[in-house]
Amino acid sequence: MVRFASEGWPRGLRRVSAESFFGQPKRGCGQLTVRESQLALFVNEGRIADVFGPGLHTLSTRNLPLLTDLMNWSKECQSPFKSDVYFFSTRLQIDRKWGTPAPITIRDQEFGAVRLRAYGNYSYRLADPRKFFTEAAGTRESVFAADLDGQMRTTIVARMTNVFATSEVSFLDMAANLAPLTAKVAENVQPSFAALGWRWISSSWKAFRCPTICKR
Repeated sequence: MVRFASEGWPRGLRRVSAESFFGQPKRGCGQLTVRESQLALFVNEGRIADVFGPGLHTLSTRNLPLLTDLMNWSKECQSPFKSDVYFFSTRLQIDRKWGTPAPITIRDQEFGAVRLRAYGNYSYRLADPRKFFTEAAGTRESVFAADLDGQMRTTIVARMTNVFATSEVSFLDMAANLAPLTAKVAENVQPSFAALGWRWISSSWKAFRCPTICKR
């Protein structure tokens, strides 16, 4: 049986070899246990065979027809093969931090060029394990949520800069317009997250740092 307990698991992905559990005639067909808040990706010799949701799954060529095509098996579970199971966490990743590493410059109708800093948090979760595996994770043993933070922060700041630069909202009115601005940022961020198999859930702003010129 292949399974992976993820209590206290800080990873987004963990690989478990299935060789010792599956493909041995004496043991018959293999079993895969996928817990709540997990998805499992079954990979045979580098090719994705299927994705499994929570539950106990019996793995055979009957429910993994791709293996029959790949291996030309004539009998179920009678040939050993190189396979791995990748477990993905589908937990909501909350309180991830974002912020502008350096001031961003936007043009304000009242103050002219304004250098702005902002920071807050956001949340996301796995949406498409196939896409994340093929586009980002590959054959890595494990991926931590922290491994993704840099790319996600850069994406958020880039989209935020574009939204603010084209919004024509005065700096002094930004606080009153955070809801529509945040919705616009989310609309622009989601395609970039989706391209890597993730879904943007929500974000919040903790503070804007007012430039000195705005305090005069």
